[in-house]
Amino acid sequence: MCSPAAVFNAVADALVPLGVELRSTPLGPRQILDAIDAAGSTETSGRD
Repeated sequence: MCSPAAVFNAVADALVPLGVELRSTPLGPRQILDAIDAAGSTETSGRD
């Protein structure tokens, strides 16, 4: 059986390249999508 902390760390590690920082639990699909959206809105795309 997988521990919730291990799942959280695996998801957090997978999202690092997207600039996502997960900081709290519980972690569900909505929290993951919100974190991705928040990271995307703070980045500058470099496009003109």
